[in-house]
Amino acid sequence: MVSIDQTAASRGIAALCSAEGQFALLLDESFRILWHTPTLTGILGYDDLVGHDGTEHLHPDDVGLVAELLVQFNDQRRNAADGGPAFRPDPADVRLRTASGGWITVEAATFDHTQNPAVEGFLITCKLIIDRSDVGRALELLGAGAPVDQVLSLVARLGDNVLGTATRCLLAWRDNDDIQVAWSPDAAEPHQSMIDATRTALRNEIACAVIVSDFDHPIFEDAAAAARLAGHTAVSIFPIITPGGTEVIGSLLAWGSHHIELGGHPQLPLQNGLRLAALAIADGRIKSVLEFNAAHDPLTTLINRAEFARRLAEPNSNIALLYVDLDDFKPINDNFGHPVGDAVLVEVARRIRDAIGESGFVGRLGGDEFAIAITGVRDVEVGLSIADQLVAVIGQAIKLGQLTVAVGASIGVALGVHPLIPNILIQRADDALLAAKHAGKNSVKLAS
Repeated sequence: MVSIDQTAASRGIAALCSAEGQFALLLDESFRILWHTPTLTGILGYDDLVGHDGTEHLHPDDVGLVAELLVQFNDQRRNAADGGPAFRPDPADVRLRTASGGWITVEAATFDHTQNPAVEGFLITCKLIIDRSDVGRALELLGAGAPVDQVLSLVARLGDNVLGTATRCLLAWRDNDDIQVAWSPDAAEPHQSMIDATRTALRNEIACAVIVSDFDHPIFEDAAAAARLAGHTAVSIFPIITPGGTEVIGSLLAWGSHHIELGGHPQLPLQNGLRLAALAIADGRIKSVLEFNAAHDPLTTLINRAEFARRLAEPNSNIALLYVDLDDFKPINDNFGHPVGDAVLVEVARRIRDAIGESGFVGRLGGDEFAIAITGVRDVEVGLSIADQLVAVIGQAIKLGQLTVAVGASIGVALGVHPLIPNILIQRADDALLAAKHAGKNSVKLAS
């Protein structure tokens, strides 16, 4: 008899119990779970299933596989008694219920040791089948120009599949001045505190992989209670870096119950997913810049004529439309040059924008002409009052370093009643502006 090195045997069992992406169970003949490796928790999310009926966690459509397997085992025993060939069952793909109520697919191989007095049970080894299809889907979406959030939600789902259902992956990225967060489309919305913590992690621009245990870091203090309630005891942070660069443009946060290091072969699909995420975020930034430039005046950053007309054509309530033309602007360009004239336009745009606030939208039509649409206005006097305020605000002296200049404003006002006919409203405001210019500087005229 070959002697067994007990130390080596213990090491082998320890290795089996810590193998990522797979777990093993020992069941008795009634399929009651006698033992399982700790790795089951990371995949299915249960802390302890000892004593449970194993079939309770099997998908109803896969129960037939168990019955078929029992028949095969009985045949094996009869063959073995008759000296026939040994039976080696092929692995089968089965679906198991997770602690969160979802389903995962594992490749399960069952070995009959019920006749072995040292074991007396069925040994089942389960290997997580990782759905890598989201890599291809994300790549297709990226190529089709899909929004960033659609691509990143697939990367998040890929992360959940690769790292185990007990792990929740959230991805954060910058969208202009905001930070957006995406998660798997198949998962429930995370607690708001976890979403906020994911945003904060990106704001801190963590540039290398970090593992936080027990949420003892200030970033995660507010999210600790919700995370623990969801069964998470650790969070792993992985930065998303610009393709070929060093700028942190996003973050993947893997909320789970164990430490994660993206280095092994099983996690290669997620590493590819993060590269796709970086491409999607960078592509989104470029598109965002292009879209902004197409809709905005490059000097004042106000919306341009085309964008103003588009917004005016959208379904709106009643609108007071104000057309503004600056008085005494040409002499500033002639006497001090276009750089000073541009600085004056920028300051005037700022004053108009500040005066209007969130009550409407402001555009630069070209040259020294501006347009303001105030929504929800029913009384023409409101439009005239705002126009008078703008005349006063624009007419204040403008200090540009050692130089002080001043301009005035002529304003035409037209009131449009919902449903609007934009072209007619624009023409009426333009006619009122022409009347204001003829009436003299700093004048306000109402469309007839």
